[in-house]
Amino acid sequence: MRVLEKTALIVLSAVLLSSMALAYSNTDDLKVYKGEKADLGNYSFSYIDVPDRRLEISEERQDSRFILEQATFDELYGQGERMFDFPTENLWVRFNGLGWSDRGSYMNLTVSSDEDIFSDAKLTADVPRRVIAARGDEISVPLTLENSGTQNKTYNLSVNDLEGILVTYNYQGFNVSSIEVPAGEKFDITATIEILESAKAQRTGIVFRGESSRNVTEEINLEVRGAEKTRQLDFEISENYITTWPGKQASLNVEFRNRGQAPITNLETDIQAPENWEVESRGLERPKDVLAQYDRYSDYYTVKVPGNVEAGDYYITVDPSSDNLDIEAKEIRVHVRTKSGLSYIGVGLIFVSLLGMGGTYWKLGRR
Repeated sequence: MRVLEKTALIVLSAVLLSSMALAYSNTDDLKVYKGEKADLGNYSFSYIDVPDRRLEISEERQDSRFILEQATFDELYGQGERMFDFPTENLWVRFNGLGWSDRGSYMNLTVSSDEDIFSDAKLTADVPRRVIAARGDEISVPLTLENSGTQNKTYNLSVNDLEGILVTYNYQGFNVSSIEVPAGEKFDITATIEILESAKAQRTGIVFRGESSRNVTEEINLEVRGAEKTRQLDFEISENYITTWPGKQASLNVEFRNRGQAPITNLETDIQAPENWEVESRGLERPKDVLAQYDRYSDYYTVKVPGNVEAGDYYITVDPSSDNLDIEAKEIRVHVRTKSGLSYIGVGLIFVSLLGMGGTYWKLGRR
């Protein structure tokens, strides 16, 4: 009879404790491997191996650690489930037994709490807290996003609003705006800070954010120094006025020089000619992706005039473009002359004149 009463008491206690667990709004299973510690919020769950094996549950309070429970291996092994209730901490823990995997043995726990302690994460930056830069600089900030919770989470990456400063996130060579981090994993991300030439001299805080059910942030202080940089591109055309004939071709050279204080990126040249005119690049020098301060390069083109074009004035437009500078186009005037027989007539008149002069000389010579 006493055995039945004892069994009934155990079952009743288990039911009561299970009902208490259901009262908490957040519940999840947790595996704690031998010799390791799992942190959930302010709570730590350790499977201690030395000097004796035991389960230890503790809490961080104001930079101090308080042990809430200790249970030795002998107390847990072969005893089935065991309940740990901490009403003042809004925490409930059930030991479900031991398990084994490739990593070794672990304690299988079910944890419940009024707080969302299962989505714990942190974001850290591997740079000094204060970074000094100039306009036009680009800074890489290594970040580590760690999901120390028990659930896989997707974090939306963002940054606070910054005037004249752009921030992008990169993971494994790809720009990303969100990233999924499995439970217990940490991912290395790079934040690229681009300081535009239009940015003002300032001291500001850059706040990196990973937003999920548990938001994480990391802040660094950025100081932008130096005067505002200007961009200026000069370009000259070898000929502003070209004279040619139908069916002929002319050479066109365009020279660029960066006379500003900032680089000019992805400079390209568009040559707009009349319909059916052929414009070909001679490819003597390839355009550069970045034209640095005081740097220069040239474009070389051949312009072929159609054989049936009418005489008159035509215009070719040289229209350069860049990622970060508006460049005014320039025009070249092309005068096409008409092929005629006037030149042959002139040569004939000269020949006739020479014959006349020769005849006069012969008559005078006979006298």
